[in-house]
This record gives sequence, structure tokens and C-alpha cells, in this order.
Amino acid sequence: MASQISHVVYGKKIFDRVTKIKKDLEWRKFLLGTTFPDIRQLAGLDRKLLHWGIKDFESIATHPSFDAGIYAHSWVDLQRSAFLRRSGVFDYIPSDPITNSALKLVEDQIVYEKITNWQEIISMYDVILPEEVKLVPIDIVERWHKGLKDYFKRRPDSRIIAEMIDHYTVYSSIKKRVLKEIKIIRQIREVIEILGRVYDIF
Repeated sequence: MASQISHVVYGKKIFDRVTKIKKDLEWRKFLLGTTFPDIRQLAGLDRKLLHWGIKDFESIATHPSFDAGIYAHSWVDLQRSAFLRRSGVFDYIPSDPITNSALKLVEDQIVYEKITNWQEIISMYDVILPEEVKLVPIDIVERWHKGLKDYFKRRPDSRIIAEMIDHYTVYSSIKKRVLKEIKIIRQIREVIEILGRVYDIF
């Protein structure tokens, strides 16, 4: 599973590919869809409720914009996980929940510069979609949007990551351990090189 900056970056690349198949997809709805599934942690929902199965890339284009974004999110998670396993990244670090959380956040730091219009991205979270509140209560969606807008403001450093973890209280208890693992991962050249190649698989 990728984290939210990575989902925006990879989601934009997928959107550009999918719109060659289906021209009428709307970027804003697709964007909000591609970050939406991980709201389930804030809402206390089972992962399967918002991570929908997907058989192939082409099927993304068969859905309306918001749903297509959700399917793109699932596609990213599947392809990324398979790539990291093939790449041997877990020869260098343990595969446990704390390290995996740290790995995702280091990846966010690496790919942040792939998007140059973050202010435009942030502005797209000013309005909540009806599709979102059909799935999750509006107060949770509002909190989700605010957290993402804060997280996207600049390349995440330790302070921004700590604030993001605090915003989603489900992670608060592991904050110190995740921040420690981030420092360790940043020192492993092979892991940084592998994370830098994830972008290319989309």
C-alpha cells in the first residue's frame, strides 16, 4: 500500500493513461477517488469496503471518475506491492507494519517533486463530493480533506509526518517508532534506489 502523496503522483500518471481510453473522466473526482480508500483507517472501516478488487488496468476506464480513482488506488497498491517484493527491498529491511508505514512515508518524500502544482491539488479538496459522503460520514470526510491539505503543502519532513500521524489518531501510538524507522530507511541506499523506481512501473 502506498501513502497519499504517492497515490496522487501515481494517480496522475494513471489518469493521463486512462484518459487516452476514456476522454470524459474528470481529474478532480478521479483525484479524490484515488486518495479516498485510506480514509477507512480514520473511519474505522474494514479495508475491503473501500479497496475494490481490480483485474486489469483497462477496467479502470469503465467506471465514472470517482470510482475510477478508487480502482486506480487499488491498482497502485497491487502493482507497488508486487514490484517491491520482486525488487528485493525486504532483503534490506524487515517486512512488519511499523517498517512498512515508514517505507511508505519515505516514498512520499522521494516522489513529492514529481508533481509541481501542489497548490492546485490542495484546492481540489476544498469541496466534498456527494460520492464521498455516500460511503463515509461527512465529519470524517471533512477531517480527511483537512489532513490531506496540510500534508500536501510541502515535501514532508519529520515535523509534517509527525503532524499527519497525530491527525489520524489511529497511528499516534506508533509515531516515535515510525519516525525512527524513517531515519534508518533513509540511510539504506539500496532501498532509496528501489523506491525511486516505483514511479516507473505506472
